[in-house]
Amino acid sequence: MNKDKENLLSKIFMTQCIFMVIVLGISWFKRYPYPNNAFTRVDSHLFFGIFLASSFVGVLLEIMHKKRSHFLITVGDFFEVLIFPSALSATITLSFSVLVVEWHLTSELLSYFVIITFFIGLIPLVYIYMRKAELLAKRIGLVILFDVAFQVSLDQIIILSPAKILHPEILELISDIGFILLIGWLMHWWGYKSPNLLKFGVNSDTQLIVLTGLFLLGFVIIGISTFSTADSWFQFINHWNFKLREVPLLTIIVTMMGSFVEEWEFRYAVLWQLIRHYRNSKNPVIKPVIISSLLFGLAHSFNLSNQQSIEATLLQIVTTFSVGVLFAIIYLCTGRLWTAVLMHGLMDLFGGVLARGASFTEVTPSLYIIELTSLITLIILLVAFYLMFKRFEVMRPTLKDITNEH
Repeated sequence: MNKDKENLLSKIFMTQCIFMVIVLGISWFKRYPYPNNAFTRVDSHLFFGIFLASSFVGVLLEIMHKKRSHFLITVGDFFEVLIFPSALSATITLSFSVLVVEWHLTSELLSYFVIITFFIGLIPLVYIYMRKAELLAKRIGLVILFDVAFQVSLDQIIILSPAKILHPEILELISDIGFILLIGWLMHWWGYKSPNLLKFGVNSDTQLIVLTGLFLLGFVIIGISTFSTADSWFQFINHWNFKLREVPLLTIIVTMMGSFVEEWEFRYAVLWQLIRHYRNSKNPVIKPVIISSLLFGLAHSFNLSNQQSIEATLLQIVTTFSVGVLFAIIYLCTGRLWTAVLMHGLMDLFGGVLARGASFTEVTPSLYIIELTSLITLIILLVAFYLMFKRFEVMRPTLKDITNEH
């Protein structure tokens, strides 16, 4: 992108910030006639103060962009990436809410306009505050923070909507597509190719590995979902609790898309950067797989905000770390991202959406659940690390494809 276009995006971003200051500033003192008193749902001076600060800081950072120190650049980038999306979504939603009253639009229609406008409005932020990041840790940190901010903003749009949204799944689907595109553009700007999503076949060297992964996936689903209602190992066999339930097709699609988003983030955006960074190591797979999987596990700590118990969250972090290692190895062995997406999606579907079996994350896990989950995790890690060390040659084509710049 040439200098003129970069300056244009910078001016657009400043205009966004100024518009946000005006709308949020007015909202601080004056209540608009939102249906169902929507404004009072976020009538918090703390939140609006943070949103206003993000808008002011965005303007200041752009005005003094040539005079910023490295520390100020880093702090400003992280602050804007984390807070700006929520401030933008609040501003857009509150603005469109006035139109709902004046033009008698439906809340459902409003939400679609808001999410699309929100997605387009994030392009200057991604380019200005994320594209220029050069350090590996900063890039990965910005990607993960952006994901958190993106999800919080979606929830905020639903909350701020003047009336109940009948199909929030559609909003989530649009949001996921937007996130995938933005991260894809970002990786392109950083010099990475996109994974070839149209490669479906697997050769004879990787067929057994895929089957092994699917077997372990079934082991996870059966082990955790089916026997999670037992109270002890003695009751293990007598508490088979795995029954399928009917769910809307849209729910299945959204669940699979959510799995694709997580794989796109951790097995593409994060793992690819780590592999390129460690490409000259004796084994360029070990550290990237462990670090990306650890980050994948830690990302689930945000479930604490949904009133999930600390014990269940810690157990979930350990479990997701182990399956993250498995997904990464399966992907590197096959060179097909869809293999990891498929396994991840099946685990999410049968581990909670389609299955009636209880989830260990719904309550504080008992000692039996901790032991059962730890055993499953240990078996997964043993198989995954065996593949990591013994089938390293199978991964070389994928590693070569990752380390070659576009």
